[in-house]
Amino acid sequence: MPHTQQYVTSQELMDSLVELVEQSELRFQADDDLFGEHMNLFVKSYMVLMCAYLESYLKNLTKHYIDKVDEALVASPYPKNLFRWSVQREKYKHSNDGICEFFSLGISSDDIDKNLSANPHKTIPFFARLGIRLEAIDDFSDVRDQVEAIVTKRNNIVHYNDDASDVGARDIIENVEVLKQYMEVLDSEISCSLNRLRID
Repeated sequence: MPHTQQYVTSQELMDSLVELVEQSELRFQADDDLFGEHMNLFVKSYMVLMCAYLESYLKNLTKHYIDKVDEALVASPYPKNLFRWSVQREKYKHSNDGICEFFSLGISSDDIDKNLSANPHKTIPFFARLGIRLEAIDDFSDVRDQVEAIVTKRNNIVHYNDDASDVGARDIIENVEVLKQYMEVLDSEISCSLNRLRID
């Protein structure tokens, strides 16, 4: 199944990060003063950056999915009044708008930002809102704990000034590979769901 554009872009960013980490490691091994004295700072920055890439990917991917479902809903021949009634309940009872020609989900990027996180235990309920049960997917379960550990480490660096002395350049590269696998699982599920809904 072809990947989403969001996936392709994020993989390119992750690959660029790996190249940057490899160059940093070479400079560190070559006794470059900047990297010799500040390698830990670079490693911490790379941890934060890889998780920022993951979070950005998740938000862009889910926005893409929601927009596609919304477009299909708007274009559908189904009676929009029925949708309004199911969503607005009491408010709609007192409405006298006649036939509703338009109904949109109205889920904004801000709504996504408030509800989605790079941490898998928060991603699971968010994807459930999209109709996707991540817990039922073996490939998701295979990397879930690793992704959670990576995101927790990032959070500790950002919020608790963790010195990340237990993380090196090789660890960053391995972590990027884990996040890439995770992204592939999520991308595949979004693509399959859109395909099941017959949405391009």
